[in-house]
Formats: sequence, structure tokens, C-alpha cells
Amino acid sequence: MQPIPNDLAAWTIEVIEQLLADGVFESRFFDFKEALPGPNDHPGKLRLRKSLAAFANSDGGGFLIYGIKDDRTLEPAARIIGLDPGVDFPQHFSGYGTGCVPRVVWRFRNPPLCLATGRLIHVVEILEGRAKPHGVLESERWIFPKRTDGGSEALSYEEIRDAFRDRNALRRTLMLIRSEATRMRAQAEELNREAFHGFYEFSMRFRFRVGLLDSVTAQVVDVEDDEGLRLALDALRSAAAAADVESARLMTLQRGEPRDTLGNLARQTISNAERVVASADRLLLKYGPGGGVGL
Repeated sequence: MQPIPNDLAAWTIEVIEQLLADGVFESRFFDFKEALPGPNDHPGKLRLRKSLAAFANSDGGGFLIYGIKDDRTLEPAARIIGLDPGVDFPQHFSGYGTGCVPRVVWRFRNPPLCLATGRLIHVVEILEGRAKPHGVLESERWIFPKRTDGGSEALSYEEIRDAFRDRNALRRTLMLIRSEATRMRAQAEELNREAFHGFYEFSMRFRFRVGLLDSVTAQVVDVEDDEGLRLALDALRSAAAAADVESARLMTLQRGEPRDTLGNLARQTISNAERVVASADRLLLKYGPGGGVGL
């Protein structure tokens, strides 16, 4: 039996044909869809938002394959109908991810799969949420679904509680990163003034000691896939560590040694610390109290 692909590149027309020929039912890992809901199909739009939230709330996320008729009485080849290539599928699809709170992150196979008729099969990967649980508002109440082999089911109270507990732990880590970056920025400003005015009594109070930042960074980047924060943290650690090395070197030299390099490193540290604070603030807003979702 054809195994279910676990990455976008592995989804091909041949794989889809074999899954249909094997009679594989949609599972926790994937779902066949004929088309996006129509403009006035509000129940269909709600079902799709729930489906996105369910995949995002489940381990490993999952896949939606568009252009497959949901009629098991048909022959496999007759079920593969594709979508109109003139429709901008990613643009129409994107609004459904933002209709969940927090928004669901997805990516699509690019280019899509092309049938002999010229119509397209779109494969969408729903990424496991870094900000779980993802909720959908239905009739004035929040729904928190998860994906199972039987379709979508509601998260249990314990699962919702644990997900919010994980989010709160991430918030605490982000706050610690923000606090440490703020401390390093203030220290860099003082060091920059010392270097600018040519003071020579450098003391150990100017050492940035990036160890604490290193320890908390590992905790947050494993959970939150945010390139802006990751790059800012890498740049801050690099500049601050280089400034520590330069400070230690200058303390062993004669008075009058130029401080230009140290001043430049201090200014780099200031700039990178500000980037880290801005990224942390953005993520704290994203995760901030319940990420906009209340129980």
C-alpha cells in the first residue's frame, strides 16, 4: 500500500492515484478536497477554518489536497479533476489561515501538480502550530479542534489547558530574552561612551556574558520558528561576544591603544539588542494573553 507522504515534494500525481486506487481513507495526516468553498458557502468556510485549526493543533500538522472529488463510488481516475489554472489558489486560500486565532501557518507545493487536461492539483501543508491551541469562533464560542483518523474532534479540556500552559512558558522565555537584550543594550551604550571619550579604566563590569542569552535562546527557537528573532539573536550574541574579547584584550595593553574596534562592536550590540527587543515584543503580542482567545 502506498505510504502517506510526509513532505510537500513527495506528493505527486502518481502518489495520489495510488492512494485512491488503494482505497485509502483520509486520515489524521491528510484530507482530499474538491474545491475551495464558494463565496456564499459560509458553513463550508467554517468547516475549512476548523480543518486548518485541527491540523495545526495536531502533532506534525497535515496536508490538504485540492482537486479531488469526494465520491468513493467513482473510479480513482474520475476523482482527480483538478482546479481551474486561471484561479489564484494561494491568494484565495490564505484568508482561511488568518481566520483562525492565532493564525495558521501553511505552505503550498510550488509549482502545483499539473494534469494532462491543464487543470491543477494544489497540495497544501498545514504546519503544526507553534502557538497552539488554534481556535475558531463559532456562534459566539471558541472551538479548538484536533485532527484524528476519524476527521476533526474537539480538544479535551486537559489538552487545551496544557497547550495554554506551553504558551505561557514560551512567553516567560521571551520576556527573559527581552530583559537580557535590554540589559546588554544599556551596557553597550555605556561601553560606547567610554570608548568614544578615550577612558582607559575598562573594568569587568563591561563584559556582556552572553551565556544566559545562549541558554534561553535554545528554549525559544526550538518552539517558535521565527527567522527575524533567530537572526537578531545570532547577531547580538556575535557582536557582544566579540566586544567581550576586545575588552579583555585592551585591558592588557598600554594606555592610548585605539578603541575604535570596541566602539564599533558596542554600537553593533546596541543595534542588534534593539532588533531582539522589537522581535520579542512582536512575539509577545502574538502570544499575549491567550493570543486573543479566551476560555
